[in-house]
Amino acid sequence: MGQDIAPVPPEAEVIRLARQATGMTAQDAAEASRSHDGRGVSAAYWRDVERGYGGRRGKRVPTRASDRALAAMARVVGVQPSQLTDAGREDAALVLREIYRREAAPPPPRPSEPPLPEFTPELAADMAAWVDEVRLRVALARRHHPDGPLDGRQVFQLDKRGAFFWDAVAAAGHSTEESIIVLTAAHITRAIQEEAAEAKRKGNSATGLIPAGNAYATMRA
Repeated sequence: MGQDIAPVPPEAEVIRLARQATGMTAQDAAEASRSHDGRGVSAAYWRDVERGYGGRRGKRVPTRASDRALAAMARVVGVQPSQLTDAGREDAALVLREIYRREAAPPPPRPSEPPLPEFTPELAADMAAWVDEVRLRVALARRHHPDGPLDGRQVFQLDKRGAFFWDAVAAAGHSTEESIIVLTAAHITRAIQEEAAEAKRKGNSATGLIPAGNAYATMRA
């Protein structure tokens, strides 16, 4: 005796027709959904949603996409929120509207950088020393991390504030390693100057940043 086949849900027809109109296969569409946010859906799940059922141990089990999954699928094939509403999936339509709203919104502002110090001859000398120091750190870090961008922890190890400056400069959109090196050195120089001034005021000469030239004295190369 054959199994009764439930009617295909309206939203499944909407997704299938829209996908076919784009010329994409279910595999193409599923991969596009994952590339958008790292989640998306699998090709098998996409096919199940379009059919309205999936196969489980020889049985057909009805498949109804979650609101998030359906909105992700709809975005890939250009379905509009009103189409999901007409198909009886108002909650998925609300998720899709939010996706489109966020994509149309301007990007959030980039993290602000620590202020650069006032440039003086003394500062130039200090900063040059720190540029050389940071370059050395980068060269040594590259021995252990030869590929891809370096993060602050990899470059500065236990020096947490140095690592913070490196990551802050990188997050602010400075794409080349050389510009990150120079700006990080400038921020470190400023931090050392401010610490030295504060320590002098309190009668203490210690600072929390490792002096230039001694960064790797106690570390393995």
